[in-house]
Amino acid sequence: MVKGYITTLMPILRFSEFNEDWREVRLGDLCENFKSGIGITAEKIFSSGDFPVYGGNGLRGYTDRYTHDGYYLLIGRQGALCGNINRANGKTYISEHAIAVSGNKYSNTEWLAQKLEYMRLNRLSESSAQPGLSVNKLVRIKLVIPSQLEQQKIAAFLSAVDQKIQLLQRKKELLERYKKGVMQKLFSQEIRFKKEDGNDYPEWEEKRLAEFLIPTLRRIHKPLLPYLAIGVRSHFRGTFQKPNFDPSKINMDKLFIVREGDLIVNITFAWEGAVALVKTEDDGGLVSHRFPTYTFNERKVLSKYFSYVFCQKRFKQILDLISPGGAGRNRVLNKKELLKVKQNFPSIPEQRKISELLTYLDNKIEFTDKEINRSNLFKRGLLQQMFV
Repeated sequence: MVKGYITTLMPILRFSEFNEDWREVRLGDLCENFKSGIGITAEKIFSSGDFPVYGGNGLRGYTDRYTHDGYYLLIGRQGALCGNINRANGKTYISEHAIAVSGNKYSNTEWLAQKLEYMRLNRLSESSAQPGLSVNKLVRIKLVIPSQLEQQKIAAFLSAVDQKIQLLQRKKELLERYKKGVMQKLFSQEIRFKKEDGNDYPEWEEKRLAEFLIPTLRRIHKPLLPYLAIGVRSHFRGTFQKPNFDPSKINMDKLFIVREGDLIVNITFAWEGAVALVKTEDDGGLVSHRFPTYTFNERKVLSKYFSYVFCQKRFKQILDLISPGGAGRNRVLNKKELLKVKQNFPSIPEQRKISELLTYLDNKIEFTDKEINRSNLFKRGLLQQMFV
């Protein structure tokens, strides 16, 4: 065990075969070296080389040179990525934005990686304007550590948890990619559903949005007390809530109620995909005149089906074209032109089939995302109990 002060601090959770005291040491006592890349900046990184080049945010490119061979940590030196921890293995080069660190005979490199991630090194930045970490700062960081054997056991356990999280993230990525491919084939009619009797559904028909979208404004006086305000994220990422919104912060006298299933549009950012369906939990929330709402004639187009139509690239291009003006808030959606937009639609039964398939995939993606969040919370709990 490296020399250091024996401490009474012990983790809540330990493997039963270990009972040695933990010690307080400096990070510099646990590492072979601290090195930073010299002269390898973004413009000098080549994509055709044999060796990966790492910066503060991980892999950046390839070069024909290398400075390290083995398994070691990369610590982001400066900027928004200050304190980022990455792993590198094999012959690699590092840019000037990263510090390379490897464990010595007293430490396990993977344990160090887990510990430093848990410590959030960006909190130790020496500047708020341009966050940065120096080697001199890093070597003086104090850590409470177990023996190397216990470090190895902890690292192996946490690495197994990380592997599960990575597999879940990969599963989510594959599901999202599959859904994207399915949507492209469905909306291009490359693949079609059949009726229960095996016959084809009718050919798709062109409709104007005015044929099924009904402008529906539920005007009320601005409340005197805080209320639930609703907004719309760009890039078709749905609605968001501002609970207990202070009515004194807006000058308007009239607001509008939204209901579950409404189509809601942010007219100043429609060109950026600020369009969504109102969720159950948004029902009864309030918006300003900048967020017109529409209900659906479900006999012609299902709202659920249309929620998959309006997030398509082609529809975003249309929103861009009918939002004249300069940039940002100077670009305002022409609501009359919106209702003139034409789109091909399948019959209601086929719309339902398409919606059911895409909803099934959405549910799979959402379930996987929740598993990822649960696993991350589980790991965070482990770190709190296994580290001091």
